[in-house]
Amino acid sequence: MKKDGRGRNKYFKKVREKGLPKKEWLMDHNLTIESLPIKWLMAMLSKPKVAGLEKRKTVFNDWTSWSNAKVILANCGVIGGMYPIWTPFNIDEMEQFIGLYILNGLNI
Repeated sequence: MKKDGRGRNKYFKKVREKGLPKKEWLMDHNLTIESLPIKWLMAMLSKPKVAGLEKRKTVFNDWTSWSNAKVILANCGVIGGMYPIWTPFNIDEMEQFIGLYILNGLNI
């Protein structure tokens, strides 16, 4: 950073060339500078489209299936064990759970 004659930082305008999102990625996710922050977050959390699948998968799919697998390996559910009435998580529940963490972080 350059300083002026009085030792204060000197600011100037310059076109940023590094660190910009790719235009193809923005167009693929329909994002603009006016897009809501949740749209940006969901775009960053989504996985690329897989050939043959119409709906875009998100990391919530992986988190949900991983959580369900861990609970089943802990011997919960209808098979028996500590929580016999446990039912598998669904993607909506996982999104709501992560949403609570985000809201808690915003309220601090």
